Amino acid sequence: MFDIASFAYLPDFVAEQDLPAANRALQGSSTAAQVGGPGLAGLLVQLLGPAIALLVDAISYLASAVGIAAARRAEAAPHSTDERPGLWEGVRQIKVSPFLRSLTLGVAIYNAAAQIMVVNLVILAVKERGLSPGGYGIALSAGGVGAFVGAMIALRPAKRFGYGPTLLGSITLSTGVPLALAFLPGRGLEYGVLLGLVQFGAGIGLGGANVMSVTIRQLLIPRSSLARSNGAYRTFTFGVLPVGAALGGVLGSAFGPTAAVAIGTIGMALSALPMFVVREVRTLATPVAIAA
Repeated sequence: MFDIASFAYLPDFVAEQDLPAANRALQGSSTAAQVGGPGLAGLLVQLLGPAIALLVDAISYLASAVGIAAARRAEAAPHSTDERPGLWEGVRQIKVSPFLRSLTLGVAIYNAAAQIMVVNLVILAVKERGLSPGGYGIALSAGGVGAFVGAMIALRPAKRFGYGPTLLGSITLSTGVPLALAFLPGRGLEYGVLLGLVQFGAGIGLGGANVMSVTIRQLLIPRSSLARSNGAYRTFTFGVLPVGAALGGVLGSAFGPTAAVAIGTIGMALSALPMFVVREVRTLATPVAIAA
């Protein structure tokens, strides 16, 4: 609920020309929290105990609510021109826009394929390559660090080469680099270092892609349909996660974790193909004109 509401509110909260920077700030801070949160949790549990750590966590949510309540700015009252309001209006917005259709399809394929890869990568790394569980966690956290870096630097190439080309470059990086996962050599620490490097490189692309894609979607969708459209988008792109995870289990059992990781990364690479339509988006004015 929060993610859908914040996506819809942000274009009312900041000026249109400030949307990319606002999304960069949100993606960067979210990624930093995801990277630092587990480590901070472990430290709090060690110093204060699990019960007090949970209390601190609960208070942090209250602090977030207070901060958001203090950031008031008038927003346009939502209205619907669709005879069947609700989720259907969001689906219609995706259906009528080739850009939104392509982004939704590409992300859905990516998420399903990523689940195939993830459920098998832990078996490949820990059981077959001898990487410790702690080392595996550190290697994965390198992807979060890369995503933070990617989110912070994304606007520089966007201003020079255009938002669409930058999105495509970021997607190519985030979907192409993981192709190396099934072929990494070594065992133990050596394998962990290589795994962390791959995760870091893919994370840079993913962080940049998140900033660009969110901004483009916010400009393409009519303001009154932002929440509904994002709800439909998340239904399609998140709804495939359990399907991908189940398929990953079947493939891993049938062909082994290495082959299943390779299949998942190939699917991730193929997910970039539908999104090449966004190459036409050069400036912030482009999606606005397309939407109109």
